[in-house]
Parts: sequence; C-alpha cells; structure tokens
Amino acid sequence: MAGLHTAGCNPRRFAKVLPLLDWVGLDIKAPVARYCEITGVQDASAAYDCLAQLIAAGLPYEVRTTVEPHLGGGDLELIREELHAAGAANWRLQGCRGPI
Repeated sequence: MAGLHTAGCNPRRFAKVLPLLDWVGLDIKAPVARYCEITGVQDASAAYDCLAQLIAAGLPYEVRTTVEPHLGGGDLELIREELHAAGAANWRLQGCRGPI
C-alpha cells in the first residue's frame, strides 16, 4: 500500500504521483482568505487544486487541519465551509505539537 502525506504545494507533481497511491492525507492549513498569512505561501490555490485532483481520483483520503494558536473557531468554520464547497467529505482536526 502506498500512501502520501502532503500539504498540496505542487499540483503538477501531485498529478504525477497520484496514480501510484492507495491513500492520501492532505493538509489544509487555513481558510482561503488567511492562507498566505498563516502558511507564507501565496494563496490556497495549489492545495485546493490538489484536493480537486484527489476527489476526482476517487482514492481514500483524509483532509486535515492542525489546530494551532493562529486559528480561531471562526477560521475552522470557514475551512469546514470551504472544504464542503470543494466536495471534501473526510475532514479531521488534529492537535498541534510543539511551539509555533
């Protein structure tokens, strides 16, 4: 069984490896409007592109968000809504280990 844990940073590479996988854990780090602020990447488009590919592939997956001090309850609700709108069905919150 081949699995991948990813933050979905590179949709082109993800597309190449996706057919080789049996399972994917995809991290969505923040609501779309705060993605740059929280992650330092330009925007959430790469992560959501990978999510769309993953859903289309029909593989088992888990979308995860690490609950860390920069995220509030409103942020988590926005992420839930954005993931639902994108068609994600399996979202899990995970605790933060260590300092941010």
